[in-house]
Amino acid sequence: MNKVTGQQPLTVATVTGPPPIRGRFLRGADSWGVFRVGFARHLVQLRVCVYPPGVTDHERTMLRLWYSAPIWGVIGWLALWPAISAVSPVDPPFSILAAAAVMLSVVWVVGHQAWPVRKSVRSMVLWIDDDEDPTTRRRADQLLRIVDSLRVADRDLREGRIDAVRHEAIWARCYDDLA
Repeated sequence: MNKVTGQQPLTVATVTGPPPIRGRFLRGADSWGVFRVGFARHLVQLRVCVYPPGVTDHERTMLRLWYSAPIWGVIGWLALWPAISAVSPVDPPFSILAAAAVMLSVVWVVGHQAWPVRKSVRSMVLWIDDDEDPTTRRRADQLLRIVDSLRVADRDLREGRIDAVRHEAIWARCYDDLA
C-alpha cells in the first residue's frame, strides 16, 4: 500500500511468448512435462510424464538431458575419441577409454543433477489397440484430459489469462491425478 495515496500499487502482468528455440530444445515445449504418441503395428502408445509442480528450468533441462543421455553420450564419445587420439601420443585403446571416461563422467553429473526431480516424475503409459476394453478407453480419456488441461493452462499463462499461481494449481491437480 502506498503511504502517500493510500492505494494498492498496480500489478503489471508480463506476458511472455514461447521460449526461444534453444530453450525449447533443452527444456521442452511444455513446462509441466512430456506427452508423446507412438505407433507399433496395430497399436498406439500414449505416454505422459508430468514433472512435480514447481520444477525449475534448470531441473527440466537436467531431466531432458538425462532422458536423452544414451544419444548424446554416444555422439560425444564418437566425437571425443578421434580428438583425443589426435592430440595424445598414446595408443588408440587409451583414447577410446579416455573418451568413454569423460562422457561417463558427464552423464554421471547430469544424472546426479536430475536425481531429486527424476524420482518424483509421474508417468502413465497406455497401449491401445483395435479391440480395446472399456477400462483402457477410460484410462486413455483420463490421460488425454490431463494433457489437455495442462496444455490449456500453459497457453492461458502465456496469454495472460491466468497467473502463475493458478497455473501451478492446475499442474498440481493433474500431477495428483496421475498418482
